[in-house]
Amino acid sequence: MTSASLDTDTLRLLAAIDEHGSVGAGALACGWSQQAASARIRRAERTVERDLLVRRASGSILTADAVLIVEWARPLLDAETTFRLSLEALTRTESAVATIAASQTVSEAYLPSWLTAARTTRPDTHWRLVSDNSEGVLGRVRNGDADVGVIESPHRPGGVNASVIGTDRLVMVCRPDHPWAATDHTVTAGEVATTALVVREPGSGTRATLEHVLERCGHTPARPAAELSSTGALRAALRTGIAPGVVSTTLIADDVAAGALCEVPTNLDLTRPLTAVWRGHLSPHARRFLELAASDAHDRPVTDS
Repeated sequence: MTSASLDTDTLRLLAAIDEHGSVGAGALACGWSQQAASARIRRAERTVERDLLVRRASGSILTADAVLIVEWARPLLDAETTFRLSLEALTRTESAVATIAASQTVSEAYLPSWLTAARTTRPDTHWRLVSDNSEGVLGRVRNGDADVGVIESPHRPGGVNASVIGTDRLVMVCRPDHPWAATDHTVTAGEVATTALVVREPGSGTRATLEHVLERCGHTPARPAAELSSTGALRAALRTGIAPGVVSTTLIADDVAAGALCEVPTNLDLTRPLTAVWRGHLSPHARRFLELAASDAHDRPVTDS
């Protein structure tokens, strides 16, 4: 069985895994979901009748046979890339347009640096940005209104390709004059659940994360003190002292440093994934955007899941 039995998409996936060091990162570089990439490799293993991955708990890498196949395939892949770029240059009539949809936390905390990097590496692309809550972003991607979306929901979305590109941490905060600011003990999940908090609207990844964590601890959240439809409004409400609430640590750092708000220690793990979502195959500009985002999101690699 020879490498000619494997299509160029599979060969390019193997080369991307070899280059990026994991199945997740290689899949993202090729514009595929982790699940689709894993299924493609399993089919390829049946075709060549040998293992192509060394599967470990810490991540998967290519076997010696797979590395050899990649080396044999490089001239073919280089020729295919040259042909594709030449054809794009021949048919290009105007700059590419990419629509990026992002949840509000992502839009405020991460998107500015991601967009700066994207504009630097792809100056010929016009980047159109749309901000919504996580459910809204998913809806735009599913409807084809966005090339790619980034959300921070704790749940893996259905009906789209998805890949984790980083993590974000929520923290509980309150005003310095709130009783929680003066206490020496860690606020428990039960105390959080029975307290009326300032929260985002239903459909928000921030709210979904808090409710998911409390439910896993066996608690139902109390009725909110207030529901806000943006992270800006949430931060303003927290500063006025309506009630405590949770917000991304990247967005609240200045308020904590200035003494306007205090971080409250809790026994809740409020870390959540930053997940890229898309339909079908990623366009080259959308794929490049996600590669830049994955490398910038707290310098964390794309995860295998």
